[in-house]
Amino acid sequence: MFFVSEEFLRRYQQDKDTIHSTLGEVVAPGQALFDTEKAPEKAARYREVKGQQKDQEVPPSG
Repeated sequence: MFFVSEEFLRRYQQDKDTIHSTLGEVVAPGQALFDTEKAPEKAARYREVKGQQKDQEVPPSG
């Protein structure tokens, strides 16, 4: 899903022939726009770092 400004939408509705899309230049057909393969690795690393931070926390003295 892509979001565009109201100004762009108005111009597109008025004159579709002059609007040039670069989406095909950015992402080749058959490829994903976002890298989704590394998401599980990133989540595991995040949990690892958060666990280490929690282990290093000093309990408040009361």
